Amino acid sequence: MTSPFLPEIFPYPSVVTREGPIPASMPELLPEELACVDRAVLVRQLDFAAGRVLARSALEALGVQGFALLPDLKGAPRWPPSIAGSITHTRRVGQGFAGVVAAPRAAVRSLGVDAESEDGLTEELWPSVLRDEERARLDALPAGERRAAASLIFSAKESYYKLQYALTGQFLDFMAATIEADFAAGTFRVIVRQEAGTEFRPGDVLQGRFARREGIVVTGMILP
Repeated sequence: MTSPFLPEIFPYPSVVTREGPIPASMPELLPEELACVDRAVLVRQLDFAAGRVLARSALEALGVQGFALLPDLKGAPRWPPSIAGSITHTRRVGQGFAGVVAAPRAAVRSLGVDAESEDGLTEELWPSVLRDEERARLDALPAGERRAAASLIFSAKESYYKLQYALTGQFLDFMAATIEADFAAGTFRVIVRQEAGTEFRPGDVLQGRFARREGIVVTGMILP
């Protein structure tokens, strides 16, 4: 990567960011972490390990040593009670990309981050991921820009879902939010369409940021 994505998306002194390629060989994990993927295929092991190694570095920067970042029953990482965090990885471009953001809960209530290949969301998937109003905005774009824009919307929804899940533990489908992106500014709005816990109500509007280069789009959100 020519320049890091995450400091651009999370330019906040309280947020620690870590990112890098997915390794070609298995890095060292804590025993409890390794046990989560010891029967998985190698690709799954490497993806999991990439996030955990970066997360360990981020946690150490926040004063948390030797914490095993294990998944909950739905596969989401269980961060220390004092830390808000989020992990992402994608394999669709080059060596892949893994990223982690973390911050003290005293400063940040929740974080969400996601990375996708800009050509990852093929057109046949749009009806299951994009709301009618989102598809209408894609139709207004030049044909050559639509797939990358669709992947950005998909990634922004993933960031929002991670952000809200950390607070509500609620599963949402892709119709639960509308994404409106400002491509020139590198920002997006999330318009909530489905209630999630007591935190997120239909009509609520949240803000996010994104960066695009080298065939990857990375999106992120923060609740201070």
